Amino acid sequence: MPNFSRGDIGELNMDIYNIALLPEKKWSDLISEYSRTVHSKHPAIYVHGESSLPHITLLQFQTTEPINAIWESIESLKRALEVRLGGLSFSRFLDLDCLWLKVHKSKNLGELQNQAIACLRKFQLKFINQVGDDFEPHCTIAAWNRRHYSPEVPLQDQFMSPFYVNCTLSLGLSGANFQYAKSLFGPSPAKIL
Repeated sequence: MPNFSRGDIGELNMDIYNIALLPEKKWSDLISEYSRTVHSKHPAIYVHGESSLPHITLLQFQTTEPINAIWESIESLKRALEVRLGGLSFSRFLDLDCLWLKVHKSKNLGELQNQAIACLRKFQLKFINQVGDDFEPHCTIAAWNRRHYSPEVPLQDQFMSPFYVNCTLSLGLSGANFQYAKSLFGPSPAKIL
């Protein structure tokens, strides 16, 4: 897990950005539906909907650089990737208890993150998420404030066994709880949702 707290993240009025893989529409819809089902049984502060899209974070950061310059630096990277998902886990991130859909850390996924880091080196960014060997790819389903208990959640068989999803590279704005709130570059939200 990260070795920083919310207090270590730059200025509170600075936006947080997310270079992420967005799943194809079919799986985005299923993940969002499951997130809302979990939320209906145990209200969460992080749930997928209009302002929170299912995603797999490659890099999350704050910057004062023009965001279009960031995108221009990474847009030449492989734009689509097949990713293996399957299984659920609970994890802690900062002050949140999170339900994650596990993502298999493949060679291609690790290489894509490393290539993105290399492309962005000139911006001297401090990444909020884990990188390199510490990278734990996942898709957050829901999250609760740490002071709450980790709830019993309904399981869905389709997420328990390994399955493959086509994902597309994008750059977006993160929300207050680190969710992918708005796509700025990459696939249009109409194609994602």
